[in-house]
Amino acid sequence: MTGHRALRRARHVGTVVVVALVGLAVGACQRAPLPTSREGRALYAENGCASCHGATGRGDGPVSATLDPRPRDFRDAAAFKKGFDVTAIAATVANGLLVDVPVSDGRGGNSHHRQGMPKFEHLSDVERQSLALYVIALRGEAR
Repeated sequence: MTGHRALRRARHVGTVVVVALVGLAVGACQRAPLPTSREGRALYAENGCASCHGATGRGDGPVSATLDPRPRDFRDAAAFKKGFDVTAIAATVANGLLVDVPVSDGRGGNSHHRQGMPKFEHLSDVERQSLALYVIALRGEAR
């Protein structure tokens, strides 16, 4: 093969490699993970949700008796103050749910502090949606 032909062939192979790499990158971007209830179940366990909400989402976790207000029972859609669809539940997971709770100061007076579900800002949008799908699935399992 002459030097000129070898150079043209090398350029062609290089172009093919670059096109293939760009194609892989574009394909990877197009296949973003979708939220799943299965992933939500794993996240529920990993993030300690059961400690308050219980293993089956009944609001009866080991910490629940110490909390005021009590954690939501996921079987009761009416208990969801901010909505009970995937978007609303995912937003609650992202932003938390804090309420003012009156506390006795021990001298006959009351003060207030904020208590409730913390924010889970470390989770991605897809992870929050997966958690929401799992919470909704818990509601369906209770029937």
